[in-house]
Amino acid sequence: MKIYEKKVKEDIRFAEIFVLLLNALLVVDLFRMFIGNEIIVSIVQYIIYIGCAVYTYWQIVVCKKFKIDKYLFCFVCFLIFTILFSYLVCPDTQKSYSYYILFVITRSIPALYFTLYLDREKLKLTFYHLQKYRFIWLLYAVAGMFWIPKHTNSWNQYSITYGYNLLIPTCIVIFYFIRDKKINWLIYSIIFSVSILWRGSRGAILCTLLFILPLYIMQHKAERKIKKWFKIILLVGLAILVMWNFKNIAGVLGYFFPNSRTLTLLSSNSNFDSGRAYIQSLYWREIMLHPFKFNGIFSDRIYYSRVTQEIYDMTNYPHNLVVELFYQWSIPFGIIIFVTMSLGIIRSMLCINKIKNNELVCLVLIFFVSGFIKLFFSASYLVSVEFYLLVGIIICAGRINRFKIGE
Repeated sequence: MKIYEKKVKEDIRFAEIFVLLLNALLVVDLFRMFIGNEIIVSIVQYIIYIGCAVYTYWQIVVCKKFKIDKYLFCFVCFLIFTILFSYLVCPDTQKSYSYYILFVITRSIPALYFTLYLDREKLKLTFYHLQKYRFIWLLYAVAGMFWIPKHTNSWNQYSITYGYNLLIPTCIVIFYFIRDKKINWLIYSIIFSVSILWRGSRGAILCTLLFILPLYIMQHKAERKIKKWFKIILLVGLAILVMWNFKNIAGVLGYFFPNSRTLTLLSSNSNFDSGRAYIQSLYWREIMLHPFKFNGIFSDRIYYSRVTQEIYDMTNYPHNLVVELFYQWSIPFGIIIFVTMSLGIIRSMLCINKIKNNELVCLVLIFFVSGFIKLFFSASYLVSVEFYLLVGIIICAGRINRFKIGE
């Protein structure tokens, strides 16, 4: 009995810290809105991440006595080798290493740990504790709608960070609405979606939409085929209708949500450019000249600063996963990495579709949109916590016996 109680307490602690890691960026940004002091905000940020890291390494060293998951060990070894080899090829990348090494220690490894060691009970507790954050999510969504206009210029009243911080909460509340059909989850879904549309970015909206359809299909696989396919065709038809009249719809919504950069851009174009095409053209030119050249991780930042004569900045990256992989790893290795990732995602989808665990379906789809789809518009796979969460959940989803009901 004591052993069982100890296991339950350990699972609860695991879930609480995992949920804190998932909400870390949102919580930190909420402190920024209400406090404004960047020193205090930085302290809060590092307390959260270092706290999650300390828990992770305590579990690995003390509780598991270094008997860690072989995939976690292999992935860390691969990261170390990549850093060393990249430095030999392009020594200037050392400018990024102080930040990246700290990122790997405090975020990447914990992200991999939490996803690789998930099981049915831990997952159930994780979603239970995620629900407790709904009021924090609501406070963040409402506060952001008023805070962002006061801290930006008259037209550019939006925040990419705000939109993507609301992506996971929006997916969670949509999941609960589809599953439980309760009005409170519908209200949360509407508020969060409107917040992203008004003050967020187009990428976050697209990720949300790409989350909904596969979630519905995978959660209703037990329905009669005729009924299910009728609903799917109806949803797809509605999506096509919306896309066909996208500019008009965005224009109409613009009257209700004035100064929305997202709606303004969508009513004029929907190619997600916003200056990214020029940035990516610089990289494509170099990739085509040297398609087999391995430049090393973070070398794209060095290249951009040299070409544009701008000061080196970690935020100067291609804003596209394929371009980033091809420039850093060469076209052949870039293709191998991208295909491996894609096949891993497909495999995880097929695995979870075999079992009745809606929470696992939801989590895989969340990390699919936030750790993969998002990288085609914003963020870099190297410093995206969601990317490492995706890698871990892809591996974990293959261990379906952990999540089967009754196992």
